[in-house]
Amino acid sequence: MESIVLPHMTVGPTNLIGAPQTVTGAWVALGAEIDLRGLEFIYLWHNTDINNSLNVRFYLAHLHTTSGVVHLPPNMAWGATDIKINYPLYGELNADADQIGIVPFELHYAVLYGRFYVMAETVGVTPAQILTAAYTANT
Repeated sequence: MESIVLPHMTVGPTNLIGAPQTVTGAWVALGAEIDLRGLEFIYLWHNTDINNSLNVRFYLAHLHTTSGVVHLPPNMAWGATDIKINYPLYGELNADADQIGIVPFELHYAVLYGRFYVMAETVGVTPAQILTAAYTANT
């Protein structure tokens, strides 16, 4: 049996967090800034313990310089699917259950630096936690 080779995989996997991170009702950074120069796509790999929270969202802030100004999207309502992407705003986990998954973001070689952020539309009595988060990227 032949192995599957992903062409042009150039970055990662790179861990974003070293310990579980609690999800709040506001956008909070998930890891450090990332150099995205020369990349076409970036993929956020996550292990999310949903607990009692609803609609956990992941966002990739596009920065023109390191330590640049971050523009976070407003809270918005969407239709029901497992993962919703409204590029370049955010990806939302709409199946409110524990998940291990990938959220893709298109860069089209146009983003210099970026940083992932996470929030929940509704934070439950026991907030969601991102148990692990990492990224891979390709040209």
